[in-house]
Amino acid sequence: MVMIIICSPTKTLSLKTPEPISSPVFKEEAFEIMSVLKTLSLEELKKLYKVSDKVALQANNYIQTWPTINPLSAIYAFSGLQFKNLDIRSLDPEALDYAFKTIKITSGLYGILNAQDMIHPYRYDLENKLESLDVEHLYIVKVNAYLKSLNQEILDLTSKEYSVLLKDCEPVKVIFLEDDKQKGTVNKIFRGRLMRYCCQNKVQSIADIKAYTEDGFVFDEEHSSNKEYIFTRRTK
Repeated sequence: MVMIIICSPTKTLSLKTPEPISSPVFKEEAFEIMSVLKTLSLEELKKLYKVSDKVALQANNYIQTWPTINPLSAIYAFSGLQFKNLDIRSLDPEALDYAFKTIKITSGLYGILNAQDMIHPYRYDLENKLESLDVEHLYIVKVNAYLKSLNQEILDLTSKEYSVLLKDCEPVKVIFLEDDKQKGTVNKIFRGRLMRYCCQNKVQSIADIKAYTEDGFVFDEEHSSNKEYIFTRRTK
């Protein structure tokens, strides 16, 4: 059975994607969260997101129009560094099919998404705490239970914020160390490139990613464990 690759969402979105073909597992929960967000004023949204007026206005527009316009296919919609380096649109048909079947995306609003699930533009992360609804606890329970029910190996390419949704599933976390330091930008880039590598090589087992080498990164057998794979490189 092929492993599952799980990554984090991004705040930046592409608003033009191919047609989505499936619905999120936790669609009802997303409606519950959004119903709370729809009651918040612009000032309350600014405080919740810790953002400028401009960003709060965009977020509020997403909230007030959700879910009536602009359906997006999840894996094409997120456009941060990790997804730029996956570069889903340039994969050949076989690699694309692998991506659709293998990659799942965590989400503050939707909990967990399959690659081709329908989403609508939104801005909401687990770090955004709602007074009337403990979203993090809700999804820690539900997403962990859902993933455990799949009974598949899990390659964890999420950020710290979203790794809590996998904590009971015995995932294998991947960390990239540059000159012995874990740098945020470097990890975002190479999580994406590792996803692309898996798609292009149809990787079936987590152990097979030990062969991954790109831009000087190599698997660090000595410091890795069965819960954490470490890749290192030296630049000086």
